[in-house]
Amino acid sequence: MVLYGVTVGSSIGALFLAGLVPGILVGVLLMTAVYVMSKRKGWPQRTACASLPELCSSFREAFPSLLLPVFLLGAIVSGLTTATEAGVIGVIYALFLGGVVYRDHSPRELFAIAIESAINTAIPAFILATTSVAAWIIAIERFPTAVAAFFAEANFGPVAVLLVINVILLLVGMVMDLVPALILFAPILLPVAMEAGVEPIQFGAIMVVNLGIGLITPPVGNCLYLGAIIAKVDLMTLVRASVPFLVINIIALLIITFVPQVSLWLPSIFYGS
Repeated sequence: MVLYGVTVGSSIGALFLAGLVPGILVGVLLMTAVYVMSKRKGWPQRTACASLPELCSSFREAFPSLLLPVFLLGAIVSGLTTATEAGVIGVIYALFLGGVVYRDHSPRELFAIAIESAINTAIPAFILATTSVAAWIIAIERFPTAVAAFFAEANFGPVAVLLVINVILLLVGMVMDLVPALILFAPILLPVAMEAGVEPIQFGAIMVVNLGIGLITPPVGNCLYLGAIIAKVDLMTLVRASVPFLVINIIALLIITFVPQVSLWLPSIFYGS
């Protein structure tokens, strides 16, 4: 959202708010899918349902962590900090929670944590480096300009325009990392989307959700590689298992695309229409 806002000149605070309801929507749909899959496949229930006192106790324990996104979003929306400054605050608060509140880590463990984080970051960083080369090739071949010319010459209706844009972004997300894809295509596709009646804030939500799907689609899919590392499973096994969740994400993307209030409701409250 920060990259999109800086690239097209939209309010980052409004974009963060625009992503809140779509994020909840995606989460609820994925949880529903997991529930249905668990019932159909007969996955065992490892723990009994929590009682009300247990839920209250867990909520009290998790409450300091739940405050983190509230602090970050509140600081940005209120204008107290920039998005970058809020990120620094988030890191400091997370260190405070881990070291002081929950005492999960001691100061001596910070170096080992940093090393482990560097190792886990190396693979997606390498992928990002290689996709940056692909982004450079696309840029010098004037592909974004060709896309803009294609929409200018085609006589599509608003629904067809949005469908074609989503298909293009899905294909781009398969071969390019989210960051260069946002920077390259946001300025090109936003005017086309606005001609179809889409607000810039809504289009930001569409782009981020769409290109986020690319994180779980091969061959680039950074989240696939990280998931395979964490779960210690074969990549292709993980790809096959991710297909139902990919379908759920596409359904959520279509809802966000064609129901504007999903992403515009909260920004309209805090920033006006």
